[in-house]
Parts: sequence; structure tokens; C-alpha cells
Amino acid sequence: MRHLTALRLYFHHGARLYGKTRWRRLTSPHLHWHLPRLAKEFGIQQVVLHRVHMGYLKGDELHHNHHEVTPHRLPQCLELIDQEAKLREFVEVHHADLKHVRIVLIRGEDLRSHEDLHLQEDLHSSDYRNTSMNYPSPMTDQLAE
Repeated sequence: MRHLTALRLYFHHGARLYGKTRWRRLTSPHLHWHLPRLAKEFGIQQVVLHRVHMGYLKGDELHHNHHEVTPHRLPQCLELIDQEAKLREFVEVHHADLKHVRIVLIRGEDLRSHEDLHLQEDLHSSDYRNTSMNYPSPMTDQLAE
């Protein structure tokens, strides 16, 4: 059995693909639109773009999302989930597109197993037990080889 690995890509909401000329930078697609499409074409198992309401990246000020206008420097988090080797290959192949992206790799053994998420029987009566906690998290599932 191999564990799944999560790769998190952090970038600004307004970040675009890198272009050498000014015109190319203005017309290039946004990373939050382009990177999930690349991951899908690459065959990554699961891709999620997390909605960020407030936050900052290293060296920035704190930014807050507003319902009318999204700040240009509001952080975005794109999470890719697959085998570690495939995620590393994705980063190597698309390193030019990830020039202004902060990358964090979370290995499967670092994630809590779904057994740790179960409520203890002696702490909760069966009438009030939250049964949704019994389902394993997609991030901690293991794949058969």
C-alpha cells in the first residue's frame, strides 16, 4: 500500500503565468485558472482550489476578501493529491509555470490516519454520536498497488 501525498501551491489571486514581455504578462491566464487545468491534463487524482477569505503570504500585509472585489494579493491555495512521485514529476515538468508559487509537500505518513478521527465510544452516547466522523478522509485513503 502506498500513501497519498498532498502538494499545496500558494500564490496571489492576481498571479499570472510568467511572460517575458509586458504584453505577454497582461494577456497570460491567471494561475488559479491555469494550474488546475494543467493538473487535470497531467492525470493528478484530485485537485482542489481552496477559497481564501483572509490571509497573507510571506512578506505581505494581511488581505481580506470582499464580496465585490477580490484583492490582487489575496493568497490562493491549490491542493493536488496523488502519489508523491507523480506530484514531484508535475512540479519538474511545469517548473516554469510555478516560478512565483510557494510549494509545500505533505507526505502521507505525516497525515493523521482516519482511525485517529473516530470519536471515542466511552465519551459519547450512541444517540448523539456524529456518524459522519466514521467516514475516512479522502486525504488519508490508501491505494492498493
